[in-house]
Amino acid sequence: MGAGGIPAQAARPSPEEGALFLDLADQVLERFAPRLLLTYGGHPAIVALMARARRRGIAVVFHLHNFAYADRSAFADAAAVVVPSRDAGRFYAERLGLECTAIPYPLSAGCVVAAELEPRYVTFINPQPSKGVMVFARIAAELGRRRPEIPLLVVEGRGTRVWLARVPLDLSGLTNLNRMANTRDPRDFYRLTRVLLVPSLWRESFGRVAAEGLANGLPVLASDRGALPEVLGDAGLVLTIPERCTPASAAVPTPREVAPWVAAIEKLWDDPEFEARHRTQARDEARRWDDDRLFAEYERFFRSLVH
Repeated sequence: MGAGGIPAQAARPSPEEGALFLDLADQVLERFAPRLLLTYGGHPAIVALMARARRRGIAVVFHLHNFAYADRSAFADAAAVVVPSRDAGRFYAERLGLECTAIPYPLSAGCVVAAELEPRYVTFINPQPSKGVMVFARIAAELGRRRPEIPLLVVEGRGTRVWLARVPLDLSGLTNLNRMANTRDPRDFYRLTRVLLVPSLWRESFGRVAAEGLANGLPVLASDRGALPEVLGDAGLVLTIPERCTPASAAVPTPREVAPWVAAIEKLWDDPEFEARHRTQARDEARRWDDDRLFAEYERFFRSLVH
């Protein structure tokens, strides 16, 4: 990430383009006279827009999605900062002394919850280091040795099967490892999932995949990084990963270190009552992200700033 939370590779507009954007923004603010502006990002044009909106008496809300900000300059003109989890709020309170309001992301259940289920796989989404591809590889190797009849599904995202080939484990002999290409509709793989793995190695600011899994009534096995325990609540299972396993280290956990993950998968596979209980708990927890409930929460928050 670059300064202010902007991706280093992001194309920056020229000064002329920035000036045109701000001129158009001024026209919009003048014409529509909004009472509140919701924005995000530390790009200079956005920072300038926030200052202009504040001078007009418009309440500016900064929606903070990541952990990339190292100073408070991007928030100078914000009336409030919204983060998707209490964990993210604690992070910025400690790093910047910044007060944040935690409101989860809406899930749009109609776009992520599968109507018809054919649960058959232990699913891992987006194989890349930050999402725990090294952890998954060890789990896959152990299941291939112990329980080859349990099928695994790797769903490509930003990370592809190339990362599995880079893991220093020989997975070529696994007969239960399946792949699904990247898809725009997550219902394609949630429909086929019986157990969802979320072994993230970085500090998740929310953990959307875990939340979507719960909304589909799936038992979710997640790491204890970032907001994942908060997202799971009383559902799923939070399991540890050795601290030496980080996105940068490329360290592969030992069989003993993933043994609790493997045991949990086996119990979910072999104990119908245990699995059914976790499915019920998942749906109960997912009510926290009901669209109407979150809409009302955001509305109350925005109205409190406007008033």
